[in-house]
Formats: sequence, C-alpha cells, structure tokens
Amino acid sequence: MILKSLIQAVDDSTKLQLVKASLLADEDQEDIERVQEYGMTSNPPLESEAIVVQCAGASDNLVCLKVDSAAHRVRDLSTGEVCIYSQHGQTIKLNTAGETVFNGGDIGVAREGHAVTIDALTDGSFITWVATVSASLGSLGYTIPPSEIPTDLTGKISEGSSKVKIDD
Repeated sequence: MILKSLIQAVDDSTKLQLVKASLLADEDQEDIERVQEYGMTSNPPLESEAIVVQCAGASDNLVCLKVDSAAHRVRDLSTGEVCIYSQHGQTIKLNTAGETVFNGGDIGVAREGHAVTIDALTDGSFITWVATVSASLGSLGYTIPPSEIPTDLTGKISEGSSKVKIDD
C-alpha cells in the first residue's frame, strides 16, 4: 500500500534517518526508515508531506521514500532547472543559462581555468591579510611602502579547493 502522510518527527542520528509520520486518520507510526538519494541528505521540517510504502503489505514494515515541503519549495523553475533549497531561504539554483546561482543572487561558481580578479581595495579578507602581514613585519622592524601593496590580483584558477589558488 502507498500512503500519503505528514512528518511528525525526525531522528537524524541513525545510519538511515528515522521519521515519525501520521499515516491514516489518527494513526502515527514511529521509526519509519527514510531512504534518501545517494550524495543528498536533508532533515525535513515538521509537517512536510511524505510518501510511505508498506513493504510486502505489512503495516510494521514501512519505508519513507519521498518528502517534500510545499511551504518551502522553490517555485516557478524553468524546464530543466534544478534547485537545492532549505526552509531558511538558502538556494543553489542550476539555471537554463548554465549558471550556478546562490540565494537568487548573481555570484557564479568559477571553475578550473577560469580567470579571476580580486579587488584588493574592496575585498575585506585581502585587506585584513595585508594589515596582518604589515603588523607582523612592522613588529620585526620592516615596513611595506603603500605603493608596493597591490590593488588587484589577476590570474586563473589552477586547482579546486575551499580557497582559490591564483596563478599568474
């Protein structure tokens, strides 16, 4: 039997996530294993809609196959677009133009070989780094003349990591 239900609780501490779901009128079932796609996982908000299947027709052998939250689902995607979203409003959208868009903004993801430019005058992390290096060198009696501090860096991404490596 295939049942439409609402998620009442989630236990995300086990190897397979366990959910409590309301199945039929006034019937809640606990410890239903939720099967998710490999490489993707989520902890759905309470009251999310779920599809639960009785395996071999046994009411004590349930599996939760699909969960969706109508209250938080991103709407109005174009055909072929994909969006990962949370109940907190964060999104990662793969749009029809081939771009990866975060939170509806226009910051794209650079790939290996793409050219990058860092504006040292507005990039807060670079300015902080320069100030830290200057202070460290200053404590050793060295100074960096302002004319020798670069105002922009250009190059190409040469490898993927949590930080961008720039080659000249």
